Amino acid sequence: MNKVDIPPVTAVMSGLCVLASLVTYMFSDVLYDYAFVPALVNVEPWRILTGAFLHSGILHLGFNVMSLMFLGAELEPVLKKFWFTGLYLASAIGGHGAVYLWVLWTGQWNVVTVGASGAIFGLFGALVVLTRALKSNMRAILVLLGINVMLAITTPSISWQAHLGGFITGALIAAMWWRLNRRPKKMHGGW
Repeated sequence: MNKVDIPPVTAVMSGLCVLASLVTYMFSDVLYDYAFVPALVNVEPWRILTGAFLHSGILHLGFNVMSLMFLGAELEPVLKKFWFTGLYLASAIGGHGAVYLWVLWTGQWNVVTVGASGAIFGLFGALVVLTRALKSNMRAILVLLGINVMLAITTPSISWQAHLGGFITGALIAAMWWRLNRRPKKMHGGW
């Protein structure tokens, strides 16, 4: 079995998600005090980011951390620490930003979201853009992305808005990175 190298920013972000979840198990009020609540974003703007590190259960946490480790192992060595950190955090904010815009449009203010899914979908968006730019085979990425999209659309408790907002944010950041760093590089995973 091949060893998966976990780059430093990926490890830190994964660790923060796990730590935040442990804290919420010890102090349940933390989940409610730091989750993303669109109705409170004007008075407590930090929630747009803190909500991305909280999770609603062990499966939610496990799936997101596993996805982060695999996607981070591919993207962080290519983008380097600064761009990868920006990509991850901006995608988390973009995910919750999309939820906020949806709430503004629909007027349904009784929404609470938690989870790194917006950031994870931002990594997917970046991976799609960079794989396409390198003219590499995208079949496996698209299948995995398709499965995740179907889960987001068919599961009522999953915020498809956060997924979409994160994906768009990640794709835009990767496109910007590609324009600034156009010289072809071999990606970490050999693609």
